[in-house]
Amino acid sequence: MVKVDFDAIAIEALNFRNDCFISSHEPINCKNLLLQLNVLTLYRPLSNNFSGMCLKSNEKKFILVNSNHSRGRQHFTIAHEFYHLFLEQSFYPRLFFTSIETCWKYFRIVEYEQILIIKIFQ
Repeated sequence: MVKVDFDAIAIEALNFRNDCFISSHEPINCKNLLLQLNVLTLYRPLSNNFSGMCLKSNEKKFILVNSNHSRGRQHFTIAHEFYHLFLEQSFYPRLFFTSIETCWKYFRIVEYEQILIIKIFQ
């Protein structure tokens, strides 16, 4: 079993906040942050089992978000895609269908999302 370093995940989330000039106690306004980070974002109705995706090419970044989902779930999706776009070392396009229990990398991303968006608002 892989040991998850929750402190390291928390540090990644806090460093991302600092890089974006957001204090650890300040809520995150997703739309403003997407604009600040120059991430082209589309909200479109998609199937219920598809939350979103991202693409990155050099400095260009794109996120697609399922507009059928609740605003809270959309924020969670955006935080998830932020991890891929800004923190993941070996970003490459892929489909991801698995459970948290079977993929520790995904678990790490989910932990990051939870730490990052505890105080999100829009």
